[in-house]
Amino acid sequence: MKRSWAEARQVLSIALRGGSTLLLFEVLYKLLGFAVVLPALNALLRRAIRVSGLTFLGQQTLGQLLHSPAAVALLLAAGLLLGLYLLFEMVWQLCYCQAGWQRQRTAVWSLCGRAAVRTMRLFLPRNIGILLVLPLFALTAWPLAGGILPQVQLPEFITDFIWQSKALTAAYIALVALSCALLFFYLLGMPAMVLGEEHFFSSIKTSWRLLRGNMRRALGRILLTTVLFWLAAGALLAAAVGGLAAYTKLRYSGSAARYAFRSLYGSGASFVRMALPVFATVVLVAAVVAFYYRCMGAERPPYRRPRRRWYVLGRQAVAVLCSLLAVGLFGESEMAGYLPAPAGYDPYIVAHRAGSLFAPENTVAALDRAVADGADMAEIDVQQTADGALVILHDTSFARTAGVDRPVWAVTWEQVQRYDAGSYFGAEYAGEPVPSLPQMLKAAKGRIDLMIELKSTGHDRELVARTIAAIKDADMMRQCVLASMDLDLLRQVKELQPGLPTVYISALLVADRYDMQWIDAFSVETSMLTGEMVAAAHLEHKRVFAWTTNSEGTIQKAFSCGADGIITDNVPMAHYTQDLQGRDLLLDELTQWLFGK
Repeated sequence: MKRSWAEARQVLSIALRGGSTLLLFEVLYKLLGFAVVLPALNALLRRAIRVSGLTFLGQQTLGQLLHSPAAVALLLAAGLLLGLYLLFEMVWQLCYCQAGWQRQRTAVWSLCGRAAVRTMRLFLPRNIGILLVLPLFALTAWPLAGGILPQVQLPEFITDFIWQSKALTAAYIALVALSCALLFFYLLGMPAMVLGEEHFFSSIKTSWRLLRGNMRRALGRILLTTVLFWLAAGALLAAAVGGLAAYTKLRYSGSAARYAFRSLYGSGASFVRMALPVFATVVLVAAVVAFYYRCMGAERPPYRRPRRRWYVLGRQAVAVLCSLLAVGLFGESEMAGYLPAPAGYDPYIVAHRAGSLFAPENTVAALDRAVADGADMAEIDVQQTADGALVILHDTSFARTAGVDRPVWAVTWEQVQRYDAGSYFGAEYAGEPVPSLPQMLKAAKGRIDLMIELKSTGHDRELVARTIAAIKDADMMRQCVLASMDLDLLRQVKELQPGLPTVYISALLVADRYDMQWIDAFSVETSMLTGEMVAAAHLEHKRVFAWTTNSEGTIQKAFSCGADGIITDNVPMAHYTQDLQGRDLLLDELTQWLFGK
């Protein structure tokens, strides 16, 4: 046990030896990403759209893009650029930890040069297989997956779909577990490639050879180091907060002390949000590097107290101050995370499938709950039965919601009226019927607006015309908008009823201009949403909705991008997140505890 603690302390010393150099690199790396890499990727993607003869890229036009050889070549170039950017950070961190193992103090530029050479070596034909490993880094909590990789996540509508099925959930968990296992077996592969200069397939063999018989030890060392780091970080943060409170109480009195504490805490929190994940990642990388060298039989050079010349100390002090200043400025910028929405921002809160989290989806009961929860609008899905009736249903089959495995186009409205759309959700909703569009319009009239998604099955007849007629019959023209993933359906809407607002739904949307015909608003999957997209759409006097925002993070992102509305299954959470814009609950609790009410 004593040896384990010694090794853990050694790892921390490797990771923290050049802390100012590490922080300065991370700021420069992210600036490079925002100023150069992301614009270059955007330019390559937009060029690919143009050479394929498209005006915008959406899920309907993706096939045409992929049929253009020039566009595919540009997409491959973008993929290589992204791979280069991601690998460079991983390689730099490995070189940084190698310098820490060797007890060397190396300037950030020297490490960048070393990392650049070794990164380019990874793109040799014999090493190109490492690019296939990058998606696995994104899928798992891998210690070498720093930078933007941990932010790469499956869109929420996909994860929600997975969690709804036990089989898909089991398959997804198995896939993640398999990815973790494969990458654990490759734990020492990256150090072997970067530090040992082995090629890709040789690094696989080396990692397996070194780990064989040492797997429990490797896992134990990494876990112990992680626990020690977070305990130390927690203790330091607690001490810093306590010291800050003591300082402000001594320096100020009354409400001035509270204000000073909150102001200084806010500045420090920006620094911590930037620096803590950086050090957490590098501590894990240091654990891998140290374990690699120990397995290779290497000895760490003994510590020698350096001669402290005044100009060396001065240079180091300047480097530390520059790093702290850079991190502080970066932490206060938009690049460090999502900024609070501007004052007065009041987006539409749209209940997805009429509100599917607290009541059976696409039912009058769900609509009633959405109204009670304060939703501004409810999104519902309309399809046609065999006899042309308009029913509210998301899937093409009634299997999931009503237990009847028959497609909507194969049954009549008379049959649908006998289905139970509530029992799957809970016994209290047993007998809840599948509603027709006229029934939903009647339930919503004067209470809540509707976003009606037109879902074409290929078996429908006059879907658009009949939907518009139902809206007119209910005298709901001012309360409804029509949405679809099919541009042709939106074209039909504008031809039949030009004044009825339309919304184009797309999981993928990239364009130079958002002046598309037949479209008044866009509904974009949240992972594709950007502030630039919203601003560009607003220049064309078009609104932007974000879907599906079911977590605090995605709701916050939509608010930060300035979306005109969010489509969510959890209306209360959306209101709660909106109410907390610009507030820090932890700071509120600390202020009350340390300074009283």
